[in-house]
Amino acid sequence: MKWYKLTLLSILSGLLLGFAWYPHGLPFIIFFAFIPLFFVSDSLLLKKSKVPFLKGFLFSLPAFLVWNTLTTWWIGKCTIAGVLAAIAINSIMMSFTFGLWHLCKSKPIPKVFYSFLFVSFWMTFEFIHLNWDLTWPWLNLGNLFAVCPRYVQWYSVTGTFGGTLWI
Repeated sequence: MKWYKLTLLSILSGLLLGFAWYPHGLPFIIFFAFIPLFFVSDSLLLKKSKVPFLKGFLFSLPAFLVWNTLTTWWIGKCTIAGVLAAIAINSIMMSFTFGLWHLCKSKPIPKVFYSFLFVSFWMTFEFIHLNWDLTWPWLNLGNLFAVCPRYVQWYSVTGTFGGTLWI
């Protein structure tokens, strides 16, 4: 697949992630939002790149830039530097996580582990992101369902990490 089609799929994923988030009010879109990125990853693997981490990082970056921009633009009402920093740092860290997963996916492991690895990497990213000085819980996947608590009553047991695992 051509690079521009992969970039468009990545942007589509970012749009789906962004429109799933509050205040747009379409949280169940999140269950489909990563699918275009998974297609990007599969297409990149067919090309047998010598730098799979870098390819995964670069082609997922547009998705996470779009998602972060659609959901954290409001910080710009306080400071432009703050919104640019939040969007850039968060997007780079998310792309780093996706790039690591894509790198592992390029190794000869059974395909059944791909989903497990993605969930593990993403939940590890969220855990680290919650436990450092620049914590930013706004875009943790489990927080998405804050607008519809009747669907996530089990959060009292699992917390938002249970929601991330569910997604």
